[in-house]
Amino acid sequence: MTMGVAETIEIRQRVRLRRPEVLPAVAAMVLGLWGVTTPSFWRDESVSALAAAMPLRDLWNLLGGIDRVHALYYLLLRPIAAISTGELAMRLPSVVATAVAAYGIAFLGGKLATPRAGLLAGLFYAALPMVSRYAQEARSYAIVTAVAVLATCVLIEAAQRSSRRWYLGYAACLVLLGWFHAYALLLVIAHAVTVILWHRRDLAPSVSHRREIARFAGALAVAGAGIVPLAFLTAGQRGAQLSWLTSPGLADVSTFGQEIAGNPWVALPMVALMIFGAFAGGRLT
Repeated sequence: MTMGVAETIEIRQRVRLRRPEVLPAVAAMVLGLWGVTTPSFWRDESVSALAAAMPLRDLWNLLGGIDRVHALYYLLLRPIAAISTGELAMRLPSVVATAVAAYGIAFLGGKLATPRAGLLAGLFYAALPMVSRYAQEARSYAIVTAVAVLATCVLIEAAQRSSRRWYLGYAACLVLLGWFHAYALLLVIAHAVTVILWHRRDLAPSVSHRREIARFAGALAVAGAGIVPLAFLTAGQRGAQLSWLTSPGLADVSTFGQEIAGNPWVALPMVALMIFGAFAGGRLT
């Protein structure tokens, strides 16, 4: 009996060490599905459901006037809309994407730090009010986040392996990210800083720093070629898509913190943890 208990503990420890990413993904899925059918669709979600269900000719006419930036998302929803356009069906892709993002964040934490750090990062992400909000929304934001996390994972693999294939995969992720949401490509700035510091700090001393920078730049060029058609197609709709936006002010800072964490005062320790992690993580690595 003692051997049985010991073996059970050992198996549990192995599962926790080998797949700590599963728990955040499950948590994100459960939180996303909790009350996912209420409330009913709001305006933009209704547009998603209508666009996904309408005939292709009508969808083409719609995209001729507005929402070309969301065309890929509407096409993604079409097979689901053929089955149902209810709240559960239309919001389910966002729930699944949120679970994928939580898994990817835990994976990144485990790869760059420790499995426990990845587990906590994934759970922390899944528990954020903003995350659960967009997990229950029939819009593209949760999917955009999942693709952004995927792009980051692929970039880390490319930098560690110094592999052209992985950099090409990274370029493909950027193209997909841009076609889902152009503003998400601002992530490239953070990625560029990561690549520069990665080799400058000798985290991969056997790899030429200049060669990695060149490969990263090449991946950006390939991705740019894939995103140019999107820029061409959507340039004429800029006014219709962005007319509702206003310039942000200082008051929006606290509002942003409230949207992320549910309370601006809760957001402050989050920012402190991020700053601490950025500096302490670099030293530990």
